[in-house]
Amino acid sequence: MKYFCNIEELWLPAVKVNANTAHALSNQNFNGKISDFCIASIFGEPFDSDELLKFCVKIRDEKIRFRMTFNKEFNAAFVQNLNQIMSDYEKSYENTEISILH
Repeated sequence: MKYFCNIEELWLPAVKVNANTAHALSNQNFNGKISDFCIASIFGEPFDSDELLKFCVKIRDEKIRFRMTFNKEFNAAFVQNLNQIMSDYEKSYENTEISILH
């Protein structure tokens, strides 16, 4: 984990998530800021959307591209709610590109 704090771009191919995932992310200490965050395939259980937003605010560089793709079996209502939260965030900041796909 000592190198985790210097990441500027984070692309992950597949991630299994659970109720604690967003809390674990937001509790990480980053020295730098992330400009590109992408998870290509997310599966598992819904997590705290507001905590994910805190993570995004905490780690963002002057600009950020934030992309998450959920697998087809993931809770559709959760993905729709997360998409709305992140869309509101995207509209609030310049140089912010957010894609939440299902």
